[in-house]
Amino acid sequence: MNFPSQALEVIEKLNKEGYQAYLVGGALRDALQGKEPGDIDLATSALPQEVMGLFSDEKIIPTGLKHGTVTLIYKGLSMEITTFRTDGDYEDYRRPSSVSFSSSLKEDLKRRDFTINALAYHPKEGLIDYVGGLKDLEDGIIRAVGNPKERFNEDALRMLRAIRFVSILGFEMEEETKSALFENKELIQMVSQERLQQELSKLLMGQWVEEALLNYHEIISVFIPEIIPMVGFDQMTPYHCYDVWTHTAKVVAFSKKDLAHRLAGLFHDIAKPQTLYVDDKNIGHFPGHCVASKRQAEKILTKLGYSKKLQNRVLNIILHHNTGIYPEELAIKKSLFYWGPEVFFDIIEFKYADNLAKEPGFVRSRSSYEQVEIKARHYLNNQPFLSYKDLALSSQELMDLGYKGPQLGQVLDRLATAVLGGLDNTRDSLLNYLKNKNK
Repeated sequence: MNFPSQALEVIEKLNKEGYQAYLVGGALRDALQGKEPGDIDLATSALPQEVMGLFSDEKIIPTGLKHGTVTLIYKGLSMEITTFRTDGDYEDYRRPSSVSFSSSLKEDLKRRDFTINALAYHPKEGLIDYVGGLKDLEDGIIRAVGNPKERFNEDALRMLRAIRFVSILGFEMEEETKSALFENKELIQMVSQERLQQELSKLLMGQWVEEALLNYHEIISVFIPEIIPMVGFDQMTPYHCYDVWTHTAKVVAFSKKDLAHRLAGLFHDIAKPQTLYVDDKNIGHFPGHCVASKRQAEKILTKLGYSKKLQNRVLNIILHHNTGIYPEELAIKKSLFYWGPEVFFDIIEFKYADNLAKEPGFVRSRSSYEQVEIKARHYLNNQPFLSYKDLALSSQELMDLGYKGPQLGQVLDRLATAVLGGLDNTRDSLLNYLKNKNK
């Protein structure tokens, strides 16, 4: 396994001082799967103060002294170093009320969440596996260490972590672990909104996110109950062959790996069940569902603490995801003007993902979206007209001509529409246009 040399040097330095030290956690799991190791975690018998003393010449941050963790920046590599420990009772379903530092690697590994995360590695000793984690990793199984009910009662966030591993790794959940997950799901209400947001974001970015959403929506609905009406909801339209939740899961999976797009996929049709209208031919329609979905999504995203910047991208995609995108030059110019380039390209990208999750007979080719994108980028490269500020007549000049209040807004809009339609954007041309309009 190919680990950063800095991590191996730190292990060697700890060993020379008489301490045990091992690579643990997600980086080890990644390496065993042939992936580039991610965040580096070390477990050691050294106490935090001893680690800080040994590496006093390096940048070291006491990120979690209470739980035995320090962050060491060693030769440019950041790694968390945590003392072997055993946990006391868990009183809030999230954190132990106390921790006891230990000299036993085995005891430290046995307190971890899942077997695939309870492995350790030493350059000389090799892989250390007390709980069958390697076999579960090879078999693609997510299994709690020990009693799954106890693990989930210790830390309810582990339930969402389990689903995240389904999404990211494509693993199956072991039956006893899965049963405990569903039996104890209500404990997720004890988890902070910040941590729920973090896990949801990671979950949505997984390659197997469709399977995770379809199989574990009951767990997610504990903190996003608004998704419950979507599950099994028949859209009653020839354009869709899936219920709203299945369509949603597929759109998320088809969306590009950009958190704004994945969140938009999750919430873009969340209000469909509340907006259904069935016509006299028994075909379903959803008037206003984009606006209603945007409204619901905004409440959920705000509750979960997502930034306003991210929310704006997500909500713009949701609001316009059902708006037609046409290849005609004027339509492209108008969309770029009223939405702005970022929203425009977000919507094109998202509409293609949404389109792929419909009835196959109504799926448009990728090329039809690419043609629009090519034309839009060509236009943007040639002095595009993108805002009222680009008009050759300024707002101040228009006010000097007597246009004020609501009338100013109306005349700006008329001039913009005229320029988008081909009118020369020069001062004389715009003045002549106004003069002729006022006759």
